[in-house]
Amino acid sequence: MNLLSNNLVQLVKRNTVVQKIFYSATDERSITTRNNIIYSSLFRGVSMFMGLWMVPLTLNYLNPTKYGIWLTLTSIIAWFNFFDIGLGNGLRNKLAEAFAKKNYEMAKGYVSTTYAILTVIVVVLFVVFILLNKFINWDRLLNVQEVLNEDLSFLMLIVFFFFCFRFVFGLILTILNADQKLAISGFIDLMTAVVSLIGVYIISLTTQESLLLLGVFLSFAPAMVLVIATIWFLQKKYKAIKPSFKYINLKLTKDLTHLSFQFFLLQVVVLLIFFSNNIIIAQLLSPAKVSEFNVVHKYFSIITIVSVLILNPFWTAATDAYYAGDFNWLKKSSSRLIKVWGIISVVTVLMILVSPYVYQIWVKDALQISFRTSLFMGIYVIILSWQNSFVYLINGIGKIRLQLYLYTVMGIAVIPLSYFFIKVLKMGVEGSVMSMIICIIPAAIMIPIQFKLIINEKANGIFNK
Repeated sequence: MNLLSNNLVQLVKRNTVVQKIFYSATDERSITTRNNIIYSSLFRGVSMFMGLWMVPLTLNYLNPTKYGIWLTLTSIIAWFNFFDIGLGNGLRNKLAEAFAKKNYEMAKGYVSTTYAILTVIVVVLFVVFILLNKFINWDRLLNVQEVLNEDLSFLMLIVFFFFCFRFVFGLILTILNADQKLAISGFIDLMTAVVSLIGVYIISLTTQESLLLLGVFLSFAPAMVLVIATIWFLQKKYKAIKPSFKYINLKLTKDLTHLSFQFFLLQVVVLLIFFSNNIIIAQLLSPAKVSEFNVVHKYFSIITIVSVLILNPFWTAATDAYYAGDFNWLKKSSSRLIKVWGIISVVTVLMILVSPYVYQIWVKDALQISFRTSLFMGIYVIILSWQNSFVYLINGIGKIRLQLYLYTVMGIAVIPLSYFFIKVLKMGVEGSVMSMIICIIPAAIMIPIQFKLIINEKANGIFNK
């Protein structure tokens, strides 16, 4: 693995564009950020292509309708992530601060308290879900118009059970990210992708079409990988900060939730915007159309994933730079990320142009996808990548109030806009993507302005909160 990683580094170094953007920096913070990008890209890149391979494999095992139902179910479960009240992101910033100060006593307190709070939350959530699940008509909620011979209520219970494990044990990724060990975090994602892909392949060869069986395995695999990773790292590398009843200090909740609560509210509206599409499309069109939307989304998620791979290391580095008063580093990093965005935009345009040929090779005749859906999704990804070039730096700084207000407006607007474009203008799946584009434009304008004010130390009012 080391030989492969070293070869990747040498390949990247020989790329003139990347050399100018990243290898011109010599300070320790930039070098750490650069190495995180390279090594995490190695693992997450492989994970990404495995995810793409999973789509036709799953479509062939199920059918577009059942696949759409599965995607919609997982979108509903994703909404429960906001019940961490933003503690994950709050912990990341607080741990980054503690690691920078080498205060492991403080780090252990934050880790112990966060694990304790999330465990209580997850137990309450599961009990409530058990009580409510039997009263929910999942067939009607998902607009299922055919006999599936599948117990969706039981499937939801199983999926939610394993979600609860991921909810708590996923904190190990937060700890790794706070310690700027994004490559290890990427390796864990890779292991999840490998196990999931192998499992689905075996299921497709040995069993008949079963949404229940597929759902159980795809819920179990990532949960167990996180459990194993948590046990391993907390017993080895992070033994000094592993959770302890003795270090649970509810007084630290105020420190965590001061920033965490804003992250929590931000998560709620972000989930509403980005995970409501599947339910909206299922209700206004059909579950089969959810499959069409998600194939296009998965295709362009290549760009989103690459963008996040580059941006993620800057979050923790920005925290370190801001508390050190190194605004010059923040300015240089922003300049580099804008250049990266330019490259990403060109690649996205090329992906739009070749998308019909890609779909034909990828999913063949399983789905009919319009070019306009790809065009709109590509435009959306370009705008999103531009906005994220500043969002990750601002998240590290912790000035997220403006984002919260902007995304709240977006969250309120996305559903009526989707209805207008899909049902009134009869745009179909393209209408859902168009609503996303309109919703994200205000943030893409205002957030870069906020960042410029912060690094020039001129931010005040809502721009400095």
